[in-house]
Amino acid sequence: MRVALLSDIHANQDALMPVLESIKELGLNEIIISGDLVGYYYGTPEVLKLLSSFTVFFCKGNHENMLAKLISSNSFEKEVKSTYGSSLIIAQAKLSGSQLEYLIGAPHPLHLNIGDRSLLVSHGSPWNIDEYIYPDADLSIIHRFLEYPEDIFILGNTHYPMRIQIKNKLIINPGSVGQSRTNFGYADWATLDLSSLETKFYSTKYSTTRLIQECESIDPQCNLLVRHLK
Repeated sequence: MRVALLSDIHANQDALMPVLESIKELGLNEIIISGDLVGYYYGTPEVLKLLSSFTVFFCKGNHENMLAKLISSNSFEKEVKSTYGSSLIIAQAKLSGSQLEYLIGAPHPLHLNIGDRSLLVSHGSPWNIDEYIYPDADLSIIHRFLEYPEDIFILGNTHYPMRIQIKNKLIINPGSVGQSRTNFGYADWATLDLSSLETKFYSTKYSTTRLIQECESIDPQCNLLVRHLK
């Protein structure tokens, strides 16, 4: 059985659409998402609609936590907008109560049993949602995964693809769909064969023109939004 691995979609519907088309062409229906459906960009309702035709296993990320903080504290609005732009503010206004609850109420980490495989899905790391575990992470950090009973760990947060095997543990980060830090204008994702553990990484080209124009119109002061699109 193969599953698709996505992370850090960041409300980028333009990047997600061709990725989902490729997933359909591969004949896959199950998608594991390791956090950050929201944040940075503006298409959260569209992203949720696009994903609704698949079986999705989703753990929340740090941007879902920021959305929850925004909902509970009006004073957080100025801080989040100055750093990340208006995306979370727009999402809060556009989403229904059930959609907001789905996002902010998602578990972290998320434990899954699929077939005879045991998986743990987290955003930063299983022990810290905000942690960044890069491909060159110190071995002392990687060894912490040996303390967990699960076989496979799916991470996000860094926006960098990664596959590390240590003893009987497999650690994968599929990279970012919505804001790749390695291939600007591409959506990074992966597939995993749960029988053979074969992992394939993909970079799917998409047009960033509309999204760049939207960012420049809504958040012209936030250079971070377009920096990784062109």
